[in-house]
This record gives sequence, C-alpha cells and structure tokens, in this order.
Amino acid sequence: MNPVRPLLDSNMMIAQSARRLSAASILLTILMLAWGAARAAQWFRAAAEQNHSRAPQAIATYYEEGKGVPRDLVRAAEWFRT
Repeated sequence: MNPVRPLLDSNMMIAQSARRLSAASILLTILMLAWGAARAAQWFRAAAEQNHSRAPQAIATYYEEGKGVPRDLVRAAEWFRT
C-alpha cells in the first residue's frame, strides 16, 4: 500500500467537511434574511445542538442582543462557552 494514500484520503475528508460547513453557514445566513430573526434563531439553536462550528456563537449573539429570542445574558454566556 502506498504510504501517502492514507494522508491524501484524510485531507480529502477534511476538505469535504469544510465545504459542508461553509454551505451550512451560508444556508443559515440566508434563513435569517428570508425568515426573520425568530425563525433563524430556531435553526441556529438546532445547528448548535448538532455541533455546527459557528452556530453556538450565532445563537449566543441572538440571546445577548435579544434578536429573535428574549434577551437572556445567562443563556448567551452558556452558548459563548461551548
């Protein structure tokens, strides 16, 4: 077996994951613009619960600013820490 092959396979998986995350980030932004803050907050929360890389910060900001959800600094802090 070629010793370089596992490294190439690993890099391909990383690249594919990055593309999926980028697409998800774009989708979440479009949802916010199209549906409004309240519905976007639901999607950001769901994405954060599924460990989407940028979603916890997004939902934390929503709670901090009271955008689409009641302003809640405790919840904001919890999401910022994740």
